[in-house]
Formats: sequence, structure tokens, C-alpha cells
Amino acid sequence: MTAIQIKHLSYTYPSQAEAIFTDLSLDLDSSWKLALVGRNGRGKTTFLRLLAGQLGTQRGVKSPLTFTYYPRFLPKDEPAYFSLMDEAAFELWRLEKEMNRLNLSPDLLYQPFGQLSGGEQSKLLLALAFSQDGVFPLLDEPTNHLDGASRQEVADYLKKSNSGYIVVSHDRTFLAEVSDHVLDLNFKADYHQTLFTGRDLSLEIAGRTLFQGLDLAIASRGIVALTGPNGSGKSSFLAWLLGNKDFTCQGDWAKNQLPAPRFVKFPASFCQRA
Repeated sequence: MTAIQIKHLSYTYPSQAEAIFTDLSLDLDSSWKLALVGRNGRGKTTFLRLLAGQLGTQRGVKSPLTFTYYPRFLPKDEPAYFSLMDEAAFELWRLEKEMNRLNLSPDLLYQPFGQLSGGEQSKLLLALAFSQDGVFPLLDEPTNHLDGASRQEVADYLKKSNSGYIVVSHDRTFLAEVSDHVLDLNFKADYHQTLFTGRDLSLEIAGRTLFQGLDLAIASRGIVALTGPNGSGKSSFLAWLLGNKDFTCQGDWAKNQLPAPRFVKFPASFCQRA
């Protein structure tokens, strides 16, 4: 697993007075298949293009991986293979392997790119995105120009992929099929902020596992009840959540800055059964 760190990312288009987004901070894992959602104009494509370095500096973005943006725009008159070689470094056998998984004939590589159908162009560019080493794909509407059958082929392809990616699509059914994490650009940090999300968590201390297999999401105005027998790890989980380093947590999680904790000790009579 490789961390992608984004700290205090902001962007305003030169022709606009209002920022698309401001002070965006989050940590992603390169194994995640992340659906990026939000209303039109909230900055989904802008966010992807910033990561890809298409809008100037990537200041605030730290990752050992190279981001590649989909789609690309290739010359229409040249054989597709030569156009792809001008765009990215890849090995032919890997590209043909990905093309085969998308039911594309290798013969398409030697036809002018402009003579391919819209669906063939889309799937060929998708195969390119997953044919490169050390690359994290950013997929902006990968189902455009696809009929129903091709759309399902792409969904199946992404579901079986061992690589992580960020994907944007107006097709919510498609997104639900191909993603295991969601980032919503519609959120308001002072109201709907998600403070913590965790998946398949396990907590250990001194080599002893307190619990495992926990899935949890905590919103800023959410109410979560932690229940379980004594010694099952309830207080330990809270301690780890607030930064206690005596505990080791395994699994996937994303944690925003938590507010200062407040503890209330209830009298014993409160817990007695009637």
C-alpha cells in the first residue's frame, strides 16, 4: 500500500473570483478504487487535472506514483500505436494484455486512431492507463462513447483490476460496481464532515488482538454507540482514535482532524437495570 497525501490543496481558475475548492486535505491509499462524486461545477475534473499536473504546480500533493489522466487526445491520422508511444512509456506485451481483457484486437494498434469507433478509442486509452509501471490512473468519465455491453465490459475490467484508481462518472450504478471508497466534493466541513472511516479494522496491543473485522464511519454530528463485553477493546479503540500509539491498528482508514474530546462519567446507578 502506498500513501497519497494531499495537504491544503486549493485552486481558483484565473478567470474566476471564487475558488473551486479551498484547503482540501486528505490521505488516500494507492490500492483504493475511489469514486469521486459531487454536483456539476464542484471541481471533480479540476481535482483530477491538478493531480495530473495539467493545471500547473502540484504543490500540496505528495506521492511516489505518477498520475495519469484519462482520457487523452491523440492525433487521428497516425496509427494508434505510434500515437500511444508519443504519450506514454509502456511495453507492447502489457498493452496487448490489457487490450485482450477489454476484448480489443491488437490489430487496432496499427489502424489510424481516428478510424476506430468511439468505444474502441475509449477502451484503448483505458488499456494504456493500466499498462504502465508506477502509475496511478485518474479516470474521468471512462464510460463516455460506450454502449451498454461495452460499459459492462469496462466495469468488469475495473472490478478485476489489482490497481487502484480514482474514477469520475455520472453513472451512479457504474460507480457502485467499480469503487470501494467514495470521496464526495459536496461536503461542508462544518456540518457534514466525515471525521473517520474505517474498513476491516483490527486493534492489537502487546501482541494481543482486541477485535477484528470492524467497519465504521463517524460523522461530525453522528452518534456512535460502542458496545461489547469487558476487555473487547472499546476504550482502547477510543484511545487509538485520539492518538495513543500504544495500540496497533490494521486495515484501511481515513481520519480527519478530530475535535477536542469530552468525556462524561456516568454514575453506576445509571447503568443498572430496572
